[in-house]
Amino acid sequence: MIKLMVKQKKWIFLILISVYCSVSTGSFAQTKIKYDGYISTGFGYIHNDTQVRILNKGKVEYKIYTENDIKGELDIRTSSNSNDVKIKGLYIRLSDSKPTRIKFGFIKKRFGLEETVNHEELHTINESIINRYMAYFGYVVRGEGVEISHDSGENENAISYRIGTFYNENQKIYFLGRITKQNYSIFDRVSIGGIYRISTKGFKRNHFALSLDAGNEFRYLYWENEFFYGEDPIETEYRSISDSGNNVRFFGYRTLIKTEHLFNSTYIKSVEPVMLFCFLAPDVDQFDVHRLQTLIGVNIYSAPKVRFMINGDLVLSNNSVTKDKYYMTDSCVSCKVQLRW
Repeated sequence: MIKLMVKQKKWIFLILISVYCSVSTGSFAQTKIKYDGYISTGFGYIHNDTQVRILNKGKVEYKIYTENDIKGELDIRTSSNSNDVKIKGLYIRLSDSKPTRIKFGFIKKRFGLEETVNHEELHTINESIINRYMAYFGYVVRGEGVEISHDSGENENAISYRIGTFYNENQKIYFLGRITKQNYSIFDRVSIGGIYRISTKGFKRNHFALSLDAGNEFRYLYWENEFFYGEDPIETEYRSISDSGNNVRFFGYRTLIKTEHLFNSTYIKSVEPVMLFCFLAPDVDQFDVHRLQTLIGVNIYSAPKVRFMINGDLVLSNNSVTKDKYYMTDSCVSCKVQLRW
C-alpha cells in the first residue's frame, strides 16, 4: 500500500486536474472519465477500550475509459484513523468489455469471498476475523501484479476463473487462482481458490492457502459458506528457528446469512438483518485453541446506496495455557451511515 502524507495531497489534486483538463480539451480522443466512491461516518466501541472511536472513511475511485477498450482506475482513500491519503488501488485493464480481461497494476488479491467485492459493499462493517488473520500473511492484501480473469456471467453451468501473480516490497511473490461454477449440485455457485507464496529473501520456505465456498440465493434469503486451510508463514518461521516443529497450518470456517424485507416508506426502503459466524483454529494440531466470532447486525436502507449499519460483534478466544477460559478481545459494537455513488 502506497502512503502519502497530508502535505502531498496537492500532488494527487494536480494529477486529477491534469487528467480532467487533458480530456476536456481533447488530448485523449473519445476518452471518458467516470467516478464512484463512498463516504461513511459513525462510531465504534471495542471491549475494554477507554473511549468510543470515531469511524469516518471516504473513497473516490476514478475510472478512465478509452476508445480502444482499455480502462484505467485510480482508487484514493482516507479515514479518521490517520492523516494519510492512500492510493489503495491503481491499475490498467485491457479488453474491458470482453469476458476475458487482463489487469496490470496495484491490485487486490481476490482470495476468498470477502475479497471478491469492494469493502463498501460488504454486508458487515468490518471483515471477518479470518480475513483479518490472513491479511498478516499477504494472502488478501493488494500487491503489484498482473491478473487474467474470465467472467461467463450467471448463465446456467457457466464457469468463470481468475489467475494472477503479485509482488510486494517484502520480496514475496504470490500466485493466485480461483474458479467458479454456477449451479453445481444444490448450490447456486461453488468456487475453489488457492494462493502460493514464495519468499525471495530470508527464510526460503514457501507457503500456501486454499479456499472452498458455496452460496445459495433465494427470494429474500442469501446464504454463503466458506472453508479455509493453509499455512501460517510467521509462526512457521518462528518454530523453524527453535526446531520445535513442522509447518503451522490453520483452518477456518465462515458462514453468513442475510435476509431482506421491503418497506413502502419514505425513509425506509428495506431492512436487511445479517448474521455472521466464524471459527478459526490458528494451528490444526491444537483445535481446542481457537477463536470464535458471532456477529449480529442490521442494515437499514433509505435508498439503494444509502444505509444505516449497526453490528454487535462478539469475538471469543482462548490460548494453550488457559483453554477453558475465553477472552473477549476485539469484540466491539459499531454503527455507521454510508452513502455510495
